[in-house]
Amino acid sequence: MKKFTILVFVFSLYIVHCTLYISPVFAQTDPIGESQINPASPFYFLKGVKEVLELKFAGTSRIKGYRQLEFATRRIREVKSLAKTSHEDLIEPTLARYLSHLQELSNIADFSDKTMSVQISESAALHMNTLQTVYDQISNPRARMSVRAAVNRLF
Repeated sequence: MKKFTILVFVFSLYIVHCTLYISPVFAQTDPIGESQINPASPFYFLKGVKEVLELKFAGTSRIKGYRQLEFATRRIREVKSLAKTSHEDLIEPTLARYLSHLQELSNIADFSDKTMSVQISESAALHMNTLQTVYDQISNPRARMSVRAAVNRLF
């Protein structure tokens, strides 16, 4: 009975994910995009649950590394969307989670794998460009400091 309950819960999360998070993809000039659900949203906890499940079901350390890279990209999207709202105070903890994902990635990643190394370096460059663009849009001094610190950590 307990397995059935867990299965129903996971299936309902999948349905919620499909209805809330998947949207049509249009041509964008920005390769990062924006987050539809950011830390200011009441449904943000679902994103965390989804990420925990993604990591739990990742089979190999290589897949876990790619997941951590995707999670880091999601945090950058969230920062970008927070910069356009009145919730700039949430940028600092979001960037702390971003740096945590990068730390986990550095612990997991196999840098002798050329494809993974190239993808990590391309993503880092994209993250840095996005953070530098967002920096100019932010008015909160603590958020600006945390963006600058994250850019410096990427070097």
